[in-house]
Amino acid sequence: MNGGGPAGACCVVNVTHRFGEPGREGSDKGEARPGVGTTGHRHAAVSGDEVTEGPDLVTPDALRMCHLPIVPAGSVLVALTGQGKTRGQAAVLRIEATINQHLAAIVCDDDLDGEFLFWALTGQYMALRMVSDGQGGTKGALTCDELGRFPIPKPPLAEQRA
Repeated sequence: MNGGGPAGACCVVNVTHRFGEPGREGSDKGEARPGVGTTGHRHAAVSGDEVTEGPDLVTPDALRMCHLPIVPAGSVLVALTGQGKTRGQAAVLRIEATINQHLAAIVCDDDLDGEFLFWALTGQYMALRMVSDGQGGTKGALTCDELGRFPIPKPPLAEQRA
């Protein structure tokens, strides 16, 4: 087990602005990118814990105005907010997309396999929920800092892919 969470080997990206509201209907729609939020994480385009399409299209104007990241395919998405079972769930992003503030994207480096990370986080779902429930507020939420500190085992790459 490594000393820290997935951020020790990955980049945890968080968005602080809403995505896609400006520019959804803009003239540059032909170059729009898929946008994924927790609704998309739970319902639209998720099949077998994968995100294969975005429920919304986000235009280049919206990407610029809202400072949205472009998240590469193969990243692992984790729901930061949500009641019921949404918060703490993970999914593998199979397309390049942008995300909203309700998701964190973990972009794996060369010695951490995204599939392995997905299963490690899925196996720790209840522990992630407990971390996020301890905020003292009325609505639980995970933070990127908490996610970055969450301990994830990191065996050799060959073992991760076995």
